[in-house]
Amino acid sequence: MPPKYTAMDRRLVAVIFASVAFLLIWAQYRPSPEGPSIIFISIDALRADRVGAYGYKRPITPNIDALATDSIIFFDHVTPFSLTLPSHTTMFSGLPARSHGVRQNTERLPVGITLLPEKLQAMGYETGGFVSARVLDEDTGFSRGFQTYHAGIVARANGTIDLAKQWLSKDRGKFFLFIHLWDPHYPYDPPMGYRHFGETIPDLYDGDIMFADEQLGRLFHKLKDRGIYDDALIIVTADHGESLADHNDYFGHDRCAYDECLKVPLIVKLPGGKSRQVRKQTSHTGLMEYVLAYARDEEPPMPYADPAFIEVRHDNTRDATDGVSYAVRSGGLKYIRDGKGAERLYDLSKDPGETSDMLMARPDDAKDLSAALDEWLSATSEGQAGGRVSEATMEALRALGYV
Repeated sequence: MPPKYTAMDRRLVAVIFASVAFLLIWAQYRPSPEGPSIIFISIDALRADRVGAYGYKRPITPNIDALATDSIIFFDHVTPFSLTLPSHTTMFSGLPARSHGVRQNTERLPVGITLLPEKLQAMGYETGGFVSARVLDEDTGFSRGFQTYHAGIVARANGTIDLAKQWLSKDRGKFFLFIHLWDPHYPYDPPMGYRHFGETIPDLYDGDIMFADEQLGRLFHKLKDRGIYDDALIIVTADHGESLADHNDYFGHDRCAYDECLKVPLIVKLPGGKSRQVRKQTSHTGLMEYVLAYARDEEPPMPYADPAFIEVRHDNTRDATDGVSYAVRSGGLKYIRDGKGAERLYDLSKDPGETSDMLMARPDDAKDLSAALDEWLSATSEGQAGGRVSEATMEALRALGYV
């Protein structure tokens, strides 16, 4: 006898057929990206002058340098905020920290801003993110728009690259892959095979960079092996740089308005590879629209920024008491106004190390840049973060020294 079906069975079958039909229709009308697959790599705390393509003599970045030979190299690229979460939020929103409101690594992103991976997913891109530290974990809201997302507590570059390679092993359509590597960040602790430069902090920092670069070489090999490399848009940058006692014996980045903390690499390999050098000043604030233009297969607006405005929140740290500093970079000059109202002026074209304060010698230039800063502060709306992260995330950040 044929099996008997109940009314519930028939309803279940109807639901299944309806679901399958919906998926088939959705697949048919799902948007198809016009642009290339995109790989966006952020190396935490990597200052530009530690990369061979930017002139560093130690051979610690051979894989990044090889990428740079087929890429656009931006030689004067700055971050507007020298902390991990605020800087990445700017990269993925196009907004300065003053506008998006995230000024500490312990804050959540506001719900009112749309991030780059959200926009790319809506365009039909598959999205995957693999980050090496809890500073960018799901609790912050930075994972919005990623279909696959993995955040380590503090993972070495090889572990993060392993996860990204596994993700790349599956057949995918056009995709956006974000990779964040932590290794050059404090506490400067490279694996034993990468400590041959010495045991000073700058030597250990270089060893960490060398290890991270070697792991990127593994990623690039995977992209080539999968036939992805040539046609992909590949971006390598950093959230901020690092002071290695360049000024006042200070190591770190969170209270730093000098260029060792603000100038970062930006290397962009276009599909097919087209080498070029860009000497004009650019900023993270222009990166989102720059990437989106490639995703739409449009001519990208260059991320030029002159003047570029920088904000430094001294109250991110446990012991700082002097509030907020601001800096303006424009026309080869750098103006700094610290949290106590003290001013400094540097001629970066002649004094890239910012060693000679020109405030008294060039008061008119300082006055002009001060006025530009005041105008920007008045014209830029001040946003609010989406609250604090959970206590579990706070505890992890305490272990990293952020709280």
